[in-house]
Amino acid sequence: MNVITFQGTANFLAMIYPSSFIIEGITYKSVEHFYQAQKIRELVNENHAKTIIAVNDTTSVRRVAQGILKRCRVDPNITKRWKMNRCANVLYRGVWSKFRQCPELASKLLKTEYKLLINSFDGDDIFTSGCSPVQLREWIRAHFGCVIEVPYEFLPADQFPVIAQGYNILGVVTMWPRDNDFIARENVLDVETSFKPAVGADSMTGTQGHNIACAREAARRRDVFARKLGINAIVDAKHEKTSDKIIVINLSYLLILLSSKCIDC
Repeated sequence: MNVITFQGTANFLAMIYPSSFIIEGITYKSVEHFYQAQKIRELVNENHAKTIIAVNDTTSVRRVAQGILKRCRVDPNITKRWKMNRCANVLYRGVWSKFRQCPELASKLLKTEYKLLINSFDGDDIFTSGCSPVQLREWIRAHFGCVIEVPYEFLPADQFPVIAQGYNILGVVTMWPRDNDFIARENVLDVETSFKPAVGADSMTGTQGHNIACAREAARRRDVFARKLGINAIVDAKHEKTSDKIIVINLSYLLILLSSKCIDC
């Protein structure tokens, strides 16, 4: 079983799961707090971001952020473009900090091993699979034996592979620190360098350094991962031919071979 699905507010993988961490001297109560605060910080200003940080209930953070954007008359198209281009970058910093600063949660994350993490929720098609758990299971069964290329670089959301009816950004981004063994080798990614404040909603800061690190990591792991999947060989991305036993991948990607069953986390 190469797939783990998660949903619900009480799941430790969720954005709204209460788990405080510190970034640049500021304490955030959850990944949702950091993500929404950074969005308001970049699209409005720091004072309004402080309003987000002060919210106690993690389930209310998104609603408060939406209210601020509306009151400040931020064009919805600008917000949408920001989400599309910045969500993976911003979300990763929050996820990385959450698990890096909480060894207990980090241990639980590492126990998911190489499995594909999928956030199943039908209210969003960017962060999640965009469908219900039942629909997701049906999709997994229908794609039994298919290979999913998991990107390890900061791409616009619509360049991530479609999982069921969404891009599953949260699931993919949560796999990045796990697969980089970030606890044992914390310098794999230079997080502080990779996440300097954006200059405008379309900025993709820190991408080059992150991509180089992840490409090296993917290259180091690809043969081990292939053995786990039962794949005989992986050839370089320059080659175009594939067969049942040879799969072409880019060095900035890892492969997940879907099984017919999944595990609820």
